[in-house]
Amino acid sequence: GYEKISAQEEKKTEKPGEDGDELIKKLADQFQQRKRNDSEADFESHLNKLLFIVNSCFAGTCSVIFLVFQEKNTLVPKGMADKSNGDFSFKEIETDEKIVNEFFKNKEIIIKDDFSEEEISSIFDKIKSPIKSFLGAPIFIENEIIGILVIFSNSRGSFGEEDKDLIKHFTNFISKIIINYNSIFESETNSLLFSSFYEISKGLNSNLKFDETTDMLINIVQKIFEYDRISLSLVNENSLMATIKKVVGQVDEFGEEYKFSINEGLNGWVIKKNKPILVSNLEKGEYFIPRYTKKEKTNYKLKSFISAPIGYYNKCLGAITIESRKANLYGESHEKVLMMLANNIGAALERSIIYQRLESEATTDELTGLYNYRAFKLKLSEEISRAKRYNHNFCLFMMDIDHFKNFNDQYGHLVGDAILRNIGSSIKASVRNIDFVARYGGEEFVAIILTANIDDAVVSAERVRKSIDSARYKFNSAEYHVTISIGIVEYDKDIKDSEALIKSADDALYKAKESGRNTIIIYNEQM
Repeated sequence: GYEKISAQEEKKTEKPGEDGDELIKKLADQFQQRKRNDSEADFESHLNKLLFIVNSCFAGTCSVIFLVFQEKNTLVPKGMADKSNGDFSFKEIETDEKIVNEFFKNKEIIIKDDFSEEEISSIFDKIKSPIKSFLGAPIFIENEIIGILVIFSNSRGSFGEEDKDLIKHFTNFISKIIINYNSIFESETNSLLFSSFYEISKGLNSNLKFDETTDMLINIVQKIFEYDRISLSLVNENSLMATIKKVVGQVDEFGEEYKFSINEGLNGWVIKKNKPILVSNLEKGEYFIPRYTKKEKTNYKLKSFISAPIGYYNKCLGAITIESRKANLYGESHEKVLMMLANNIGAALERSIIYQRLESEATTDELTGLYNYRAFKLKLSEEISRAKRYNHNFCLFMMDIDHFKNFNDQYGHLVGDAILRNIGSSIKASVRNIDFVARYGGEEFVAIILTANIDDAVVSAERVRKSIDSARYKFNSAEYHVTISIGIVEYDKDIKDSEALIKSADDALYKAKESGRNTIIIYNEQM
């Protein structure tokens, strides 16, 4: 009935580096996928598993794939998934039958909500439940219809315009399976692949945050591909560097937040050229293929490498990369699937990056890069609620640069701004990563010291005070020295709200200034 095509064209790619004419030597032989002569029964089983996914994605009762049998000008049912447990069976249909001829005539997706008895009898060999509507789409190979995917429902109006894009995705993949149904993966992986695309289609219609979007992509890749390492990198704002944002599996020296030039290594090449790349064996031959930088000394036993750019229109946002310790693990089919996943996720990732940037701008102090007053108030309220619920301790620092108004008057606001940036960095470096530091306003800073009692907080505050007192901050070749006063309050369950806690810390800060500055005072109720 159908013709299985398995020809594979030679693929030309550019070298991910400076010497393009050395491409073949650098990348080795492209992996040639092994072909198997699957039986007709295997093929139909393959389609049935796909149709099971189709049924889960649409409000239909059953779905069927008809393939054109050229010699007889008929459509032959080659796969079916039925939610009704055997209520339906299908006939071989003449291509000139009214109900299917419209597909060949208009070559469009069709939604139908009314049927004549003649039309029903021309399709179904057996039917127990009444058919009220169907959604059908032609399957193309090189602009020629080679089959039809049809989803039937026993309810009128089950399908709408929004279903057309999704069914088109399925018919595109069905055509690829028919051309060479061994080229995408084993049948179980195909089911995961199509359900993954459905998952992405849902994600594209919702405003996911950055972590949610990247997690969705990586989770789907984990289901479909065999791997030892998955990494997701994003282009930095200057477009010359990229940063690894997510790593699953083997970390090695290239972990999360590692920055690399897009002018070096395989990952950089994918981003710079906005093209996928497939390497069958990173260790094949005597040459060495760097993944991120020319300074690499080892591939950490990783051999198979496949990477695709994450794009939005013609813009490259980053790359998704899969690696394995097994050589020759990935073929061109894997590359195509990874490209499809990366392209589908691009729009959602672009939205999430913009959302993250706007959210960051709303909570970040522009001058120091620390959290701002708004973010501090939200965080303090959260920590008070958490402390009440779980009986946790935390402390609040209120900090003020000593005589800063006089300092600004003497040296000017440019120097003053530089000092504020340096003080912010010094405070951040002197507390733990889990602690929260913000610019409160003007020359005042605050810090929430988490899961700490007053003794722990004093140690931390003294570290902040000493680091600033001992520092000599440079600006335009000149050195400047400032000191800081700190007021500390420990959270107490009797404190009503965040305003009361801030006032207590502020009272302690005022006392520190009265006591000669460059000192630390702990709040007590006698203040």
